[in-house]
Amino acid sequence: MAINNFIGRMLGYKLQKAPYSRPSTLLVKHLFQQKPIDVIEVGCAAANNALDILSKLNVAKFIAVDPYENCLSEYNDYSFKRLVWMKRKAKKRLRKFSSVIQWNQNLSNKAVREIEGHYDFIYIDGDHSFKSVYSDLTLYFPLVKQGGVIAGHDIDQKDVLDAFLKFVNENNIVNFSIKDPDWIIIND
Repeated sequence: MAINNFIGRMLGYKLQKAPYSRPSTLLVKHLFQQKPIDVIEVGCAAANNALDILSKLNVAKFIAVDPYENCLSEYNDYSFKRLVWMKRKAKKRLRKFSSVIQWNQNLSNKAVREIEGHYDFIYIDGDHSFKSVYSDLTLYFPLVKQGGVIAGHDIDQKDVLDAFLKFVNENNIVNFSIKDPDWIIIND
């Protein structure tokens, strides 16, 4: 899996796509069943996970937060060409869901200022640095509805794990779980 992720970062696509729903998506499906829900995904990239969420859940509203090429001055993990390719791929992949999708192409800490209301499911998979994961948790957790879920990807990365643990400890959160590759918090 590590080599596949490395190749994905370098080439813009993975040799083997994961044809499964992430644990947090399965939990949200179980919790909300067919109830219409509102969702935010921070870090949409090429929209593999967004497509799964939109296909598996009854999504009434989906906000896709990803700055794509707008982040190059602050984040240099991907080339301009790859970021443009991911944006094009995401928009094409999610075209049939366009009636429920709102695109926000700002960094997550700026995008959150433009988001109103509360959401049933927020999924964080943006910048994986400690600072960014902790910031995303701090900024987006207040937007989760009571009984809703905030979750994120790549709990196996040290910065992600450390930020998650710091957040749950500082906020006395007890209703959380780790189901690789996700971390999950239910807002009681």
